[in-house]
Amino acid sequence: MATAAEGSLPRRVIEAAVMAVAPSGQALRQLAVALSAEPAALRIGAPPVAGRLAGELIARGSATLTTPACAACGRTGGPLFRGDNGTGVCQRCRTWQRAKPCATCGKAKPVAGHDNAGQPLCEVCYRRDDPRRHRECGACGKRTPVAVRARDGQPDICVNCYRLPEATCSKCLSRRPCTFAATSQPICPSCSPRATAACARCGQDRPPSARWPEGPVCDPCYTAALRRRGPCAACGQLRRLVAPTGPAADTCADCAGIPITHACADCGIEDKLYEKGRCARCSLRRRGRELLSAGTGTVSPQLAGVFGAITAAHQPRSALNWLRNGAGGLCEQAGHQPRCAGCPPAPPRRGLPAAHTCRRRGAAAPRRGTCPRRAVASQPARNHRAGR
Repeated sequence: MATAAEGSLPRRVIEAAVMAVAPSGQALRQLAVALSAEPAALRIGAPPVAGRLAGELIARGSATLTTPACAACGRTGGPLFRGDNGTGVCQRCRTWQRAKPCATCGKAKPVAGHDNAGQPLCEVCYRRDDPRRHRECGACGKRTPVAVRARDGQPDICVNCYRLPEATCSKCLSRRPCTFAATSQPICPSCSPRATAACARCGQDRPPSARWPEGPVCDPCYTAALRRRGPCAACGQLRRLVAPTGPAADTCADCAGIPITHACADCGIEDKLYEKGRCARCSLRRRGRELLSAGTGTVSPQLAGVFGAITAAHQPRSALNWLRNGAGGLCEQAGHQPRCAGCPPAPPRRGLPAAHTCRRRGAAAPRRGTCPRRAVASQPARNHRAGR
């Protein structure tokens, strides 16, 4: 069968190649099954035993075979497996071909396990929800996955409470949280070396944020690809363009038959997500509503203008940073305190509230006893331009 599949080498050379890659009876049986089931197994390089034989025949001078490569990502040198449509794909691409929606997060990812009902789980949810990894944290008291197990009288520390020990970094000589803090070569996260690779899109040698079928992709190109939308060449809808791979993509995921990833769970937009399956705009709405509603989920009519001004920010990520860096406490106080008699109306829906500009210019915080809503709403109207 190998002689018929190759056709350019003498029989004795092919027999020597077969004995080199399949010296045992089990390997010979696997090779015979592979070649009988698929005559093109040597050409596509799958299953692995057929790929090894193809490489051996090429090394012995075969004129009809070429080095097997993954049909999805194009990588060579690794074992290939039978993929969809009878092609040979590497283990990573084959895993993604078998991806299913996770029963917990809903994202289409490789299956790492199943829940009690037999539904598929991705690796993140499987690790997070596995009760064998859950212990009571000695710092916060919650039963969550632990980062450091108890030893020498120290309690378990969960992944949320764990902090790297401080040491003097051997690179920048600053005292910062470091890995290998107990050794003579502690190193902080900023100085830790990161593996780099030539980006498949821009060609720059940078740490990859993702490895797509086209190759490694750096963070700027990764972000630009997730945010790139245009009219699909097949359906005409304004969608993220994903096929063919690379900057020349002109087809959306639905028309290309590819699972949709990085889509907001609230509004459905295909964008780079910010938190918990939400885009930045929906995350801003959730965070603003949470702060201004005192945890009830309903913003009072008196604060509707403030809520609208926050969520109408031109750059939602900047607004989220503004809330996180101190303004969130003021909004939370406004949501909990009753409206005072002299509280003026809320500002118009134009960018961020004036408190953003006030904080950036270093204005003093409202004095004790001042209504927080008045502090937010009573700023001069000219400052509203700062949120555009």
